[in-house]
Amino acid sequence: DLPQALQAAIQYHRTERQGQNDLFGIEVVDSGKDATDTGVEPSGARVTPWSDKQRLAEEKAVLGFYLSGHPMDAYRQELARLVTAPIEALERQYGGSGKESTRVVVAGLVTELRTRQNKQGKKMAFATLDDGSARLEVAVFQEVLDSMEAQEANAERRVADLLAKDRIVVVQGDLSFDQFSGGLRLVAEKLFSVTQAREEFSRGVWIHWPVNDTARPDPSAILEPLQRHRGGKCPVYIAYQSTRAQAHLQLGEGWRIHPEDELLQDLSSQVGPERVKLRYD
Repeated sequence: DLPQALQAAIQYHRTERQGQNDLFGIEVVDSGKDATDTGVEPSGARVTPWSDKQRLAEEKAVLGFYLSGHPMDAYRQELARLVTAPIEALERQYGGSGKESTRVVVAGLVTELRTRQNKQGKKMAFATLDDGSARLEVAVFQEVLDSMEAQEANAERRVADLLAKDRIVVVQGDLSFDQFSGGLRLVAEKLFSVTQAREEFSRGVWIHWPVNDTARPDPSAILEPLQRHRGGKCPVYIAYQSTRAQAHLQLGEGWRIHPEDELLQDLSSQVGPERVKLRYD
């Protein structure tokens, strides 16, 4: 709004007088700064900082590329526990080796996507995955697409929402060296979103209940977000410990959930991010 624009202009001229310039020639005013930092009384609504995901999306929309990071960064540590190896490592190990195909699990951002029909009239999709270390072409045949469509219809999700540009996808399939392209190609057997991969490969979500803390969370603060995400395959465990007892509790089958980002963030905000864990071992 106008007051914030004026505040930014004042700060810009002050910075300019001091001989300081940032990358874009103007300093972004931090709405969290005290008013005495700029000499301007605060006015208007404070702007909520963008999440990393939104910031990267805006960078891509404006610049055509990601400037401050990679969409995989938010998932890299987690996905490292279920992928066979980063794409770059797979290239070093299998690129040009002439070895027979190897079963692997890889994850990456879909940067390119094209479809065509083969001589038999069957549809094929070719996606390029980028995990921040290297890129890999993935071939998806009609049979896999048909299987996905059948599964997605039950989950009320479309295949197009998963196999689309700028989406992170986890692929399980056979990796081999392609003599024609001179690089590696992965023939997909199964494809998953990050949430679906968590359901497929993880052992469950563990919530460490902070019973020894001074401020204990209200049980409804945990049950309500779990309720909104019920109906999945992922089990939920509660690790309870007090000065008098400790126990590991598994919630019933009716409380199996879809471990989506929103749910994990809601749980983390209630008990702390270090107390919410997806376990793969």
